[in-house]
Amino acid sequence: MLLENQNAVIYGAGGAIGSAVAPTFAREGAKVFVTGRDLASVETLAREIVVAGGSAHSARVDALDEEATFSAANFHPKRHRRPFLVRHVIVDI
Repeated sequence: MLLENQNAVIYGAGGAIGSAVAPTFAREGAKVFVTGRDLASVETLAREIVVAGGSAHSARVDALDEEATFSAANFHPKRHRRPFLVRHVIVDI
């Protein structure tokens, strides 16, 4: 497994690309933390990853909220490992 014992924080995981990246990272052994504005969709994604044998947590995080994204980036079970950060966010202005 390419990402065994690694941590990944995935922003925008409720969308098409983020929801495809997260299970791929998990299949490769990463512990994933999926975030998005729609809590129900990221919770569902995290459950699907766990059912498939992966490790996942979820939280509602608005990527436009700097404090929330910083907190999410610093959430990982083994503090000595820096997480991969995947940020796929589309913003309509």
